[in-house]
Amino acid sequence: MKADHINILWARLIIAELARNGIRQICIAPGSRSSPFALAAAENTDISTAVHYDERGVAFFALGYAQATGKAAAVICTSGTAVANCLPAVVEASQSCMPLIILSADRPPELQDSGAPQTITQTGIFGQFVRWEFGLPTPDESISPPFVLTTVDQTCYRAGQSPKGPVHLNCRFREPLAPTGIDRDWHNYLDSISRWTDSAAPFTRYIMDDRNERCGGSNTVISAITRAKRGIIVAGPLAADAEKQGIVKLADKLDWPLLADIGSGLRHCGRGCGNVICHYDLFLRSAELRQRLAADFVLQLGGTPISKNLQRYLARAEPAGW
Repeated sequence: MKADHINILWARLIIAELARNGIRQICIAPGSRSSPFALAAAENTDISTAVHYDERGVAFFALGYAQATGKAAAVICTSGTAVANCLPAVVEASQSCMPLIILSADRPPELQDSGAPQTITQTGIFGQFVRWEFGLPTPDESISPPFVLTTVDQTCYRAGQSPKGPVHLNCRFREPLAPTGIDRDWHNYLDSISRWTDSAAPFTRYIMDDRNERCGGSNTVISAITRAKRGIIVAGPLAADAEKQGIVKLADKLDWPLLADIGSGLRHCGRGCGNVICHYDLFLRSAELRQRLAADFVLQLGGTPISKNLQRYLARAEPAGW
């Protein structure tokens, strides 16, 4: 993938990942700060775009699309009061449980609270009416592409998870905003997502907690487990004892190592099961054990594990599925 600068590259990654998550409609209210998003959306052949000068009208168009199709549309708007004009549609989407993604551009931190034009505090602007919001940092080569892609995946998941509703993703862009006309090869920077660039699937896949989708989601997981040659199970924080016992039985049935997080409760419930590794955080410091635990499929259940060593291990392993 080539791009003039990091802003354009991030915008292309974000728009491409929205498309991979099934977003087919993007509504654009033009503005200078949101130029990278608008250009990336216009280039993407998997997405249809609708352009209108008024943010309020664009946001309601996206809401109408969701009401007609049951699927989320994304709204691209520039910084400042432009974002505030999306509030009426966001409230309507929240009250009617309609999925809606607000993708707003913002000024960088050094322009905040400095009297710069079209600069307001955009984080938290929609208050309780969004299901989730996140402020992306200013695009920088020190921030890895997986962070960008997984944030987009989380955004789409939160919009579609029951109860469906609006979500807000805010991105602070520094100059330059428009293409410079000099393409740069980002091969080295994108090396960590080579699996993503070689496929057409989202970087991270979520199974929606919806009764109508459970059968299909379960079949997807079963199929992936069947294809795995060397799998492991990672158990994060778990609430119910039935979940804990079920995961232990699954690990025993598959004969896969079960890495039990300290908050999982499996250090007690998993006693007697030879597959449960309670103190994996220590074991993963060993290069030999990391090699023995190399896997082509990782099944994560429960909440997010707290082990930094586990996160480093998974980052190095880059399994074919999560």
